Amino acid sequence: MTQVILLFLLTLVVSGIATATGFGTSTVMIPIMALFLPLPVALLFVGVIHLFGDIWKVILFKKGLDWKLILGFGLSGVAASYLGASLSLNAQEIPLKPILGAFLILYVGYLFLNRDWALPKTRSTAVCGGLLSGLFAGFFQNAFNSLEKLIANKT
Repeated sequence: MTQVILLFLLTLVVSGIATATGFGTSTVMIPIMALFLPLPVALLFVGVIHLFGDIWKVILFKKGLDWKLILGFGLSGVAASYLGASLSLNAQEIPLKPILGAFLILYVGYLFLNRDWALPKTRSTAVCGGLLSGLFAGFFQNAFNSLEKLIANKT
């Protein structure tokens, strides 16, 4: 019973901090949870907390939500992530990590040199952003998982 109360208090405090700052739930909770529970259970528990936390944020901040923007970014991102994951199944011999690393270094360098640069805040930018982020997330995440499985099977 004491562990349940402590987990409840930890969840309450960390979720409050994460709502205010925009990050932190997993960073704080997974190491603490892993002390008491097996890591897969801790990850599942934190995933459930993220789900309910996100639902709570939608309820709490619903007046400030722009549903057209959310749907434009979200739906295009989901569709593109499926496409990216499908494309990555045929890309096992492409050096993905160096490509992603080079892109990120160039992007950060560009932003560092052009600090005032910003994309226009339009719906088309949101849809394009959803497409690109979904495509990259699906492609790179699925490809890295496939490569790890391939390496694990060969050793």
